[in-house]
Amino acid sequence: MAVKKKLLKKYRHYTNVVSLIKLLTDKKLLLSDPNYWDDRNDRAAMNEYKKRNEFSCVLAVCLSKTGETYHHWSVFSKGIAGVCVEFDARELDSDISRCSVPTGTKLFGRDVKYYPISVLKRLRLESDQLGFAKRISYKDEKEFRVMYTSTNHAHRSDKIFECPIRIVSVSQILLSPWMYDTQIPSTKKAINSIDGCAGIKIAKSTLVQNDTWIRELTK
Repeated sequence: MAVKKKLLKKYRHYTNVVSLIKLLTDKKLLLSDPNYWDDRNDRAAMNEYKKRNEFSCVLAVCLSKTGETYHHWSVFSKGIAGVCVEFDARELDSDISRCSVPTGTKLFGRDVKYYPISVLKRLRLESDQLGFAKRISYKDEKEFRVMYTSTNHAHRSDKIFECPIRIVSVSQILLSPWMYDTQIPSTKKAINSIDGCAGIKIAKSTLVQNDTWIRELTK
């Protein structure tokens, strides 16, 4: 299972506390059916990718190679239960590369590329590009997509695939910038009490309230 070369040291995955607990307890990264994604543009691209390549099954998980943004928190992890899982890119790449998959399937990661509509009007993307193509409007996401594809019809009805990971791949967990301060200690305690997770660094995101930023502005 090949993983494309990457430049950054971290991947960020925006999700919620419930999904985080499952990830850490099971020690598995969940890839799901893109037909449940909110972005219909993305869903159309993934369905065309599946059709042109004659895959029986396509599952994916989206990670980000950029720093925290309000967009990521607001869209993917809105509210007090949101979390951002920061992965060590090298360690997670290793997990993906070593993951055992059934015959006729592939598991791999690749950077998403962003295209303006004008480009699509004058060229037809290759079949292997479609699963990693998004509109230029999303370019600031700097997405890295982990993909599971199958040509085995036995996997046609599959809706999820779980890739085993090591806890060492998780470098930090950021709690929602909207989480109440009174909820932080118990949330940290619950996460750190999961088997193997005692040493994971946990902090509240300061994206919407950074004391240093405010102090410098008002001094």
